[in-house]
Amino acid sequence: MDPMCRKIIEQSYQALFDAGINPEELSGKKVGVFVGNCYSEYQLTVFYVSGSKSGLGLPGCSRSMIANRISYYLNLKGPSVSIDESCCSSTAALEMAYDAIVRGECESAFVGGANLCLHPQTIIHYGRVIDLNKDGKTKCFDANADGCSMSEAINIIYLQKAKHARRVYAEVVKAKSHFTTIAETDIGASGGFNCNLNDMSRFLNTFYEEANVSPKDVKYVEAFGAASRICDKMELDMLDEVYCKDRTTPLMVGSVTSNIGYVGAASGISAITKVLLGYHFGKLAGNLHYNSPRQDVQAIREKRIEVLSDHKELSTAHYTAINGLSITGIGSHVLLKGYNKNKDIGSYKSSFARIVLCSGRQEGSVQTIFNNLKSRPIDPEELALLHYFFEKNVPGHLGRGFLILDSKESNVTVKVSEECMYFDKGRRPLWFVYSGMGSQWVGMGKDLMRIPVFAAAIERCHRVLEPKGLNLIDVITSDDKNTFDNIMHSFVGINAIQIALTDVLRALDIVPDNIIGHSVGEIGCAYADGCFTLEEAILCAYNRGLVSIQTPLIRGSMAAIGLGYKEISKMCPPEIDIACHNSAESSTISGPADIMAEFVISLGLKGIFAREVPCSNIAYHSRYIANAGPGLLKSMQNILKTPRPRSARWVSTSIPQDRWDEPLAKYSSAEYHTNNLLNPVLFEETSKLIPPNAVLIEVAPHGLLQAILKRSLPESCKQLPLTRRGHPENSVCLLEAVGRLYLEGFNAKVKALYPQVNFPVSTSTPMLSHLVEWVYQEEWSLHIVAAANMKTSSTSQGVISAYDVEHSHLKGHMIRGKNLYPFSAALVAVWDTLAACLNLKRNNLSVQFDNVYFYSQPILHRKYQLRPYVTIQMGSGRFEVSNEKSLLVTGIIIPEIRSDREVHNPPDIIEANVSGDDIYELLCGKEYNYLEDFRSIHSTNESMTEAQIEWKGNWVTFLDGIIQLNVLKRRHSTISKLNLIRKIVIDVEKQSNATVVKDGVIRQDNIFIIHKHDYELKNSDLYTVISSHIIEDGKIELGIWKSTQPNALNSIVVRKPKHQSPQEQLGGEYYLPLEDENDSAQTLKLKISRIGDLKSVYWVSESLQETEGVPVKVNYVGVNIIYINKLLGTHFREDNEPTKSVIDFSGTTKSGTAVMGLVHSDAISSQVHANPDLLLPIPEHWTLEDAATVPLAYTMAFYILFIKVRVNSKHTICVQGAAGALGQAVISVALAHGCHVFATVSSNSKKQFLKKLFPKLKDDHIIDHSRDINFVYNILRATNGKGCDLLVSCAKDQLKNFSFRCLGSYGIMIDTSVVPNRENYNFGMDNLSLDRVYYPIDLSTIFQAKFEEDIKLIRLLMIDGIRRGYVRPLTRVTYDAQDAPRAFRVHAAGQNRGRVLLDLQQLSTKISPSIVCSSSSWQVVVSDNGRLALKLAERLIDRGAKRIFILLDRVLNYVNIQKRKWQEDGIDVEVIKTTSKANGNPDLLMDCKKDGMLESIFVITSNEKAVNVIETVNSFADFISLSGYSLKYFALITTSKSTIKPGSRFGTNGLSQMLTKIKLPVIEPNERNEFKRISTKSVSMNDAIDAVERALTSQKKVILVHASDAPRKTLLQEIMSLADVKLETKIGKPNFDLTLKELHVDDTKLLAIQGFLRDVYEVNLNIRDIQNLSVKSINELGKHCIEYEFEENKGIATYFPALYNDELLYTTDMLVMPTLAFSAEFKIENNLNKPHLCIIPGVEGYHESFSVICERLKLPAIALQPGLDHPYETVPDLANRYINVLKKKAALNNNFYLLGYESGIFVALEMAATLEKNGLTGTVFCIVGTPTELIKDFQNNLKCYNTKDELQMGVLKNAYSLITKGDPNVLDQFCKNIEWTNKLDVCMDMLLGQFPHSIQYTRKWIDYVYTKLSSLLENNYKPKKILSQIISLRPSYKYSSNMDMSLRNYSDKEVITYQLESSLSCAPQDMMCASIINCHLDSETLERFNKRNICQSYAIETDNDTL
Repeated sequence: MDPMCRKIIEQSYQALFDAGINPEELSGKKVGVFVGNCYSEYQLTVFYVSGSKSGLGLPGCSRSMIANRISYYLNLKGPSVSIDESCCSSTAALEMAYDAIVRGECESAFVGGANLCLHPQTIIHYGRVIDLNKDGKTKCFDANADGCSMSEAINIIYLQKAKHARRVYAEVVKAKSHFTTIAETDIGASGGFNCNLNDMSRFLNTFYEEANVSPKDVKYVEAFGAASRICDKMELDMLDEVYCKDRTTPLMVGSVTSNIGYVGAASGISAITKVLLGYHFGKLAGNLHYNSPRQDVQAIREKRIEVLSDHKELSTAHYTAINGLSITGIGSHVLLKGYNKNKDIGSYKSSFARIVLCSGRQEGSVQTIFNNLKSRPIDPEELALLHYFFEKNVPGHLGRGFLILDSKESNVTVKVSEECMYFDKGRRPLWFVYSGMGSQWVGMGKDLMRIPVFAAAIERCHRVLEPKGLNLIDVITSDDKNTFDNIMHSFVGINAIQIALTDVLRALDIVPDNIIGHSVGEIGCAYADGCFTLEEAILCAYNRGLVSIQTPLIRGSMAAIGLGYKEISKMCPPEIDIACHNSAESSTISGPADIMAEFVISLGLKGIFAREVPCSNIAYHSRYIANAGPGLLKSMQNILKTPRPRSARWVSTSIPQDRWDEPLAKYSSAEYHTNNLLNPVLFEETSKLIPPNAVLIEVAPHGLLQAILKRSLPESCKQLPLTRRGHPENSVCLLEAVGRLYLEGFNAKVKALYPQVNFPVSTSTPMLSHLVEWVYQEEWSLHIVAAANMKTSSTSQGVISAYDVEHSHLKGHMIRGKNLYPFSAALVAVWDTLAACLNLKRNNLSVQFDNVYFYSQPILHRKYQLRPYVTIQMGSGRFEVSNEKSLLVTGIIIPEIRSDREVHNPPDIIEANVSGDDIYELLCGKEYNYLEDFRSIHSTNESMTEAQIEWKGNWVTFLDGIIQLNVLKRRHSTISKLNLIRKIVIDVEKQSNATVVKDGVIRQDNIFIIHKHDYELKNSDLYTVISSHIIEDGKIELGIWKSTQPNALNSIVVRKPKHQSPQEQLGGEYYLPLEDENDSAQTLKLKISRIGDLKSVYWVSESLQETEGVPVKVNYVGVNIIYINKLLGTHFREDNEPTKSVIDFSGTTKSGTAVMGLVHSDAISSQVHANPDLLLPIPEHWTLEDAATVPLAYTMAFYILFIKVRVNSKHTICVQGAAGALGQAVISVALAHGCHVFATVSSNSKKQFLKKLFPKLKDDHIIDHSRDINFVYNILRATNGKGCDLLVSCAKDQLKNFSFRCLGSYGIMIDTSVVPNRENYNFGMDNLSLDRVYYPIDLSTIFQAKFEEDIKLIRLLMIDGIRRGYVRPLTRVTYDAQDAPRAFRVHAAGQNRGRVLLDLQQLSTKISPSIVCSSSSWQVVVSDNGRLALKLAERLIDRGAKRIFILLDRVLNYVNIQKRKWQEDGIDVEVIKTTSKANGNPDLLMDCKKDGMLESIFVITSNEKAVNVIETVNSFADFISLSGYSLKYFALITTSKSTIKPGSRFGTNGLSQMLTKIKLPVIEPNERNEFKRISTKSVSMNDAIDAVERALTSQKKVILVHASDAPRKTLLQEIMSLADVKLETKIGKPNFDLTLKELHVDDTKLLAIQGFLRDVYEVNLNIRDIQNLSVKSINELGKHCIEYEFEENKGIATYFPALYNDELLYTTDMLVMPTLAFSAEFKIENNLNKPHLCIIPGVEGYHESFSVICERLKLPAIALQPGLDHPYETVPDLANRYINVLKKKAALNNNFYLLGYESGIFVALEMAATLEKNGLTGTVFCIVGTPTELIKDFQNNLKCYNTKDELQMGVLKNAYSLITKGDPNVLDQFCKNIEWTNKLDVCMDMLLGQFPHSIQYTRKWIDYVYTKLSSLLENNYKPKKILSQIISLRPSYKYSSNMDMSLRNYSDKEVITYQLESSLSCAPQDMMCASIINCHLDSETLERFNKRNICQSYAIETDNDTL
């Protein structure tokens, strides 16, 4: 909706409010709407910006709707017109409205004008037509007028006939508009507000003649006032001519334009508004900015016209005129006359307080009105307007309130009562309750007599009873306490008050839906129901009293009892009757006085409430009153001669409900009222008819029944008594009751209570429209073009290279030989982003990380810069870190530390004596090659349960130290994947005590403590906790050591349990020319060499261990998520038992029987031993592949449905993820047992799949919204809100919590994902509402012995299911054994339908044989390399060894640490230090012989030629020969560089036959760094051990191990191999933009690619991004992952590698480049004093080459481009042109920065020399080396072009090749022996139609290339010597190895030179360049950069923003 529509609707409502007219009064009437408007800028949003698809855009911005919406909103049936007469539109609207009312077309009308400025372009266009000022001051009629200011206004006035008006501001005498001729100039019509003076004067004279008013009678003219010198003079002269002839007093002139600005179409109505305000307040507002009267206007000089410069008095008797002009030639005029009515408050005095009822959009809106009323004296006329406005409901008002005001003698307003509340209820039933005897009290009518309506009713009653000798007024007002001793007074008094109150309610128009009375209260009911007149009602009461007095009756009594009728009826003596059934807890008894007295006392003694009530000794409503019946009947018959029928709304309490159809009950007759007296009151029975939402008004002198009603009715009922006993001001009580009735939705016409106001109200009556408050809850789109409003987002984009000084520490994060971006750096980036978003520094912000998931660590290498992108959702704190769409980390960050982060100190301190060197030796063994700052663990204790971490002022390395400690606790022999950290808490205040490292010793305050505990409460004063994070079995804490002990350094902690579980060992493949010798009898097992890398799974042969169960050869095996999570390292156990999972299979037994079943195993294996109860024979019609899909899925289905839940046919079941194997199985079983089944899937294709699979499933019961919340609504809708009985859920996170909503009462959720996925699920207790049950299941528990009966039950159910056919094979996808990684990735992604199987029948993949060690025999390892010896021992242990001797030449501490770990695991390990004399150590071998068998000897040496090595080997051989041992393995393993030869150096004792000699290549050093080149022939230690094992199993005696020389596959080749796409057949060069989606790669292959990228290259992309990978983008991705060499062009392509498509950018002289310091806020013209880098390109002259450099710069950068128009420009000319560009568009102050690349250094040096002449100095960066080297490089690259002709052809061929990608040699035959221009013509003809550029641009570019290259080859420019600092970034030149130092000749300062690795053409891509530039920036620039907000700033999107 157009914002003008919205605002004008508001103004229309406010106009009615000010007029005191309720909108409902106008509904359906002939009321017109006339609105002036010129244009709607909102159309831009609807037509060009808005994305709305609703179809409402056109009416939303249609200008006709501005008026039409008012008519629609108020339901008006008169004319509805939008008028466009330019600036006179609103006055033209007034003219039309006035005429329409006069003609009778409408009764009244809304007249308005609207103008909004939403688009800056509008102001620009206006500025071209009229004068607009620049200072925002509109100086109308001032000598210094310089134009108006554009502004906004929306005004509405309500126009109506005076006789109907409740308020009048002025009378419209006449309104008229017309077109005048536009003023002419010499060149045609004049623009602006110029008009023809004579035409305008004639128009005004005619106007006043028609109005029959003399212009001299007009005292004030509200002129247009264009604030233009010409227009203002013209208008003033026209006013002088029309108004000032023969005038005796000056004509007052003003202009609202000076006050509010130029408001376009709303100008006229705004001027009228100003005049109306003048009439109202008696003063006219003066012009603003009128300081210098014009001397060129004669009327001002001669004071015939007075321009108001200050406020001026205005009489309401005067005429005023409003003059209008427009830019289109329309003129308008309006004549008004003031309205005056003096205020006379005395005529509206009231003797009691005044009540105001009010409603609003919310309570605050009501409160605003009340506050205003309380702040001023009471104005009865103002209140009368409010009474009229609020006497009917106002749609949309949700706030209601009432205010009761009174005045003190000093006329000060006093608040008597006030209430406001929210109201959104519908109309509630309204009941009048008339109570009976007991409500009377002395003086009960005294105060109420102040109310005129009440007093009038009492006066009438009094006149009826006065002839009877009864003074009624005295009865109700007397203060005599004995007044009501006379029963007559009680009857008439009560009934008189009830009659008067009923009249008051009628006057207020309060009509009941039902009426109920108690005892004598039924007389009041008869009056309220219209059955009695006032006279009849009061006489009935009189006669009732009279009979009571005249009839002789026993002395009786009545008492109120606190028991209901049922209880008290059983206790009453026979003489006592129950007179009134009040409620279930109250009744009234009646009987003889003496018996009653005794009974009351007895009840009191029993603790039962009992109290006598006054009754004048008459036992009413009992048998004892029967004698009064005939007399009462007779007297009532005399009064009620013609009984009237009772209406349905009057419910009887004197006749039982089952008798309401009898004649007695149908009429308000004498018999009825006699019956009322004689019989019990059945109030309890009848009150049950009162609905639970009723509002009850008790009409009586006192709210007698309030207690009974509150106890007997629901709380939802509202009881309102009108009066209270003893209250001094019952008139206020009555008003409060009326107010509260209004709060309940009943509108009272309270104006009836007060003197009638004569309308219109007096002139000074306060205005009301400003009191309306609106609630803006809905947002509307609005196009905002202005970009001034910038917003700081909660995102940040970093650009990182390890060459950067601040990121250089990242080089030390080496894992498996790769430099990876650490997870800790990503967390710190999130922390930094949050701090920046909150405008804090990181060091001032404590944070808490929750549920941090880790995905990938991108590779850092020398030629690639990371771009980590951090985004934080500020509401929830959820964050995500990604790099080029690859996800790194997600989680939650909270900018505070919650109370639940309490961490506890360790109980004691143990001496830390394991050094950091030992720690990192152990980590190196796991392939963690940490360097420098990342070696942050200082020391640990011997058990490695406590440690010291060194604080180096870097949170990245420090947090990574915590992660490293977690790695140490893992039993993996290699890399373990970090998956989740539950919580990290960082308290910066406690961390602030840290100090620096001094002299290599960590000082006390700099020691941090890592402590792991199990949540037990422990206390210690030894350290201060700073941070903590939760892991699977406890919490790790970080603290600062604060002990006062002098040796405190020795006690630092990292505590963990002693028992750890070994995980799968690292394997690997090393390709050797050896034949495989696998034993078919052995079992093949699937293992993984690198946890987390699915590509590293491999098959290994092992002997099958004999265990219990039936042996089965496995043919097919199923893949499941628990097994995959184990391989990924996300599922592990804390004990020593390997992680096992439930694996299903099919295969054959030894007897050949085909079976299927389940095993609980740690690995997939080709042979298993299965529990017979978990084996089932395979039906004959099933294949083995069919059978493999059944066991696991159906076992879980039966486990869920019949063990956990026990379903039956009455159950409704919902299955999430129904297309999966478990989903299919559950559906099949549930349908077979008659259950009602719902299924959810994630896509429509899966829905169709399920429909085909299960035809019984209804279409609407298969819901394709399983990944959002819509499925819940679908299920609730289908079950009529009852929900399901059982939900089988695989949902995660919040979707799981939401899924509970689809469960009904006693519903059960079975969670199948929380256990296998190790989810950190926060279970909310509200999920257990409605008695719901939550079961997370783990199928592996059934393998425990105690669940044997469950297994048997499941077996029987499976057999029955197979027999009945509902247990049937599932859909599946089957992979060969060698495709196991792909199978795992597909299943892990959850995209498969059914099962994923591995086919083990033809296991053709490469099998890795393994050695087998005896657990009872000794293995001896002798080595001079401790790490290699430990890795070999680790492998032997993994292969079964339990007893190992290790002989080392040096036994370092880390060796002993590893030894203790093994011993904790039950391994017998002995480590001995050898000496050169310990040759062979025969004592050791003898000990082995005594203690068991000696199985293997391994000798590891780096120098097999050493004498001691030879002697050791020979000694071993001699001992073996003499002892008769038959060793299984005897090997010499050497890492020396020399070649080993068989049979040499080892004697003649047969050693060559028993010794295996293995030569290993160079082992990778621990200090490996991607930024330091190492030998490509080296191998990792794990690969070396793999090779040793492979060699030992080969049966060969001499094995040479070497690194493969095979070329590594590119990333493109690997991905295409996974996608099964052949590059040579499907992809040609022109099709490099083809995506995997376009190549029709199916989903399973995409999943395989996804897993491959994640596991191998640390790239985590989603499937959609992988689908969109093109061949080109894959090659680019490969460059990110694998270090590559820059591609260098040759010849001319070196300098002109591309023809850029954007002609505009190429020819733009200056461009701002994106840098780290550049944001959307940076504008050159606004940052003239800020240093920036000016980049001068080389001969190419284009900015794009420098984007890589600029991305990491810490200051803004500008690229200067020469363009194509000056090819012959000299260096000085170009330098001067660049300087002029900078002076015009930017600035160059002192300390400038220039960067010259290639030939650009000449220009940069020339610019520096020129700037120095102006007193400026700076820094010049030269990416070229020296000018001499540059010229030599040019000559070397262009040496093949010896002549101009050859150079010309070279340029043309280069251009032809770039544009057409074709063979450029075709030019040779067309361009021989012709001039350059002709060659250019020929070339352009051949290129025509083959390029997207203009032919002029292409031709210019080719000519520019040739001209520039020619000039460079002939260059003889000599740079001038400069004072500025020169910094040389010298590229690598192939032809020159010696560094040229000639650049020194051009600077007075020492030239600083850096050597780049890249060549000149690739130098802009070199990562070092930006780092070097940043290092040489001045301190102020760096400080400004460091203070910047790293969060991205952005302009508020105009098409998305709202107002």
